[in-house]
This record gives sequence, C-alpha cells and structure tokens, in this order.
Amino acid sequence: MVFTENQMKKAFLLFREGYDYKYVTTYFKNKRNKVTESEKIDLIIKAVITHLDISEDVFKSKYRGRKVVDARSIYYYLSKVYTQKSYYYIAEKVNKDHASAIHGFNQLVDLVDFGDKELKTKLNDIKKVYNTYLKEVK
Repeated sequence: MVFTENQMKKAFLLFREGYDYKYVTTYFKNKRNKVTESEKIDLIIKAVITHLDISEDVFKSKYRGRKVVDARSIYYYLSKVYTQKSYYYIAEKVNKDHASAIHGFNQLVDLVDFGDKELKTKLNDIKKVYNTYLKEVK
C-alpha cells in the first residue's frame, strides 16, 4: 500500500500511540474506499452511455435526437439524486448549461410520474448498472 506524506504522518502517530500495522493499513483502506462525488458522476455517465449504446462524443454534443435527450435526462436525474453537486456542475460535465440540466431533470420526473414505462425500465436498468460500477470502484 502506498501512503501520501500526510498519511505517513498519521500512520507514524498511530504507531506511536501503540496501534499495530494491521490496524493502520485497515484504517487507511477504509478511508480510501469512499468514492468522490466527481467519480460518481463519471460512473453515471459511463453507465448511461454503456447501457443505451451511445458514444460519449454524441452524448456530450449538441445532438437532440430522442434517444440522446432521454439519456441526458436520465444522467441529470441520477446525478442530482446520487450526488450533492449543483445543476451547474452536472450540466458542465456534458457541455450544457444549468437550465438544460434543470429542464432534463424535471422532464424525466414528469415522464416517469406520467407513466412512461419504457423510460422507467431504462432508468431502473441504468441504476443497476451504476450500482455494479460503484461496487467495482469500492
């Protein structure tokens, strides 16, 4: 296991307090397992484009085909639900503005509430793919 300088200082202090090597390495492994918000958003993008078979370039482009618009809406929804990031940050990751993210989020919520079963199944499938990616990272 490779330690950063700050982790080495912390490890030294833990050793000095009487903790053994196994405890110290377990301590840092548990700290390292947390996935950052940015990594979660990258995993959501990966899950959406993989499951819906869309290239990342098209996903981040100005293309407005129904399949891509739905994919972006699912991305906005999952990003807002699973992270604490702002609409501005979420939209910036796909070269859009915050208004597009808000509109896409609201559009998906309305369509799922209205009863679009196909979109609902896509959303649930992508959630499953995202959760498997998240387990792989941890």
